[in-house]
Amino acid sequence: MRIDLNAGLPLAESDSSRTRSSRPLSNHEAAGQPELTTESNSTSIRSLARSALGAPEVRMGKVDALRANIASGRYEVSAQLIAASMLEHLLARQ
Repeated sequence: MRIDLNAGLPLAESDSSRTRSSRPLSNHEAAGQPELTTESNSTSIRSLARSALGAPEVRMGKVDALRANIASGRYEVSAQLIAASMLEHLLARQ
């Protein structure tokens, strides 16, 4: 652990370059990764939001598969799972 007793004191011109280069590296810099800035974070969030809003609410592949299984009689309903889910939902309301 390093304690800088001269913190807050102005540096001489010759000391400033040495001090800048001897500062500890951040975790990102040490790993060779760029640090994220607020600007890049907000850009990423906007991009993710656009992607999520552009996705369909209904996954038609799943809906079509369920319809086909129901129509062919292969879709099986577990009464125990339905009852357990109903009880869980009711208990969560209280």
